[in-house]
Amino acid sequence: MKLNLQEQLGQWYPLLKDEFAKDYMQNIGRLLTAEGTRLTPKPYDIFTAYKLCPPGNVKVVIIGQDPYPGVEEAHGLAFSVFNGQNTKSLDVIFRELEQSGMGHRADTNLTSWAKQGVFLLNTILTNRYYQTLAHEHWGWQKFTDRTLRILNSMKTPIVFMAWGRYAQETVGRNITSRHHKVIECSHPAARGNSNNFVGSGCFAKANAFLASIHRTSIVWT
Repeated sequence: MKLNLQEQLGQWYPLLKDEFAKDYMQNIGRLLTAEGTRLTPKPYDIFTAYKLCPPGNVKVVIIGQDPYPGVEEAHGLAFSVFNGQNTKSLDVIFRELEQSGMGHRADTNLTSWAKQGVFLLNTILTNRYYQTLAHEHWGWQKFTDRTLRILNSMKTPIVFMAWGRYAQETVGRNITSRHHKVIECSHPAARGNSNNFVGSGCFAKANAFLASIHRTSIVWT
């Protein structure tokens, strides 16, 4: 699969270009080609999060696991849905925004967040239509862990949203600098009484931290 990586990654490219010469990324390239039309998101959307949110612009990082497997849903931003079809996770996310007094959001496309400095990062960047975690063992986590370690090295503090155990483990192994802010709560799609996402105040806490370091808050709605 041929992609213009410099164009796709934008300002991230100089920081990550060496990864593409490594065996694991060479293998991912071969696997992507083999997937053909079963691949989601589209090849030109795999690195959307990187393209829309350059490293120097990152204020908040939200960790997802892998892209939605439905047709025309995933477009390279964690939790974001391209086709406007709501999901369980987004329904809960939007309820938390309303409960926090931030207003109503209906748009499932979270591009507006990315353009404000919210890095919506799936740790596995691709998937297969109709099959969750189809690419779990391809090695994408090596690439996204490297991405998070680059952000960890940034001198300007960043908010890391760790929703659920998987995200918390990902943040825990990569984010070690104490000047960053980690906000933990359950995953929005967690089942049963363990779901404390609504009422967690995670978005309000993120904006409060940004204000405390004199960075512009995120308009979430």
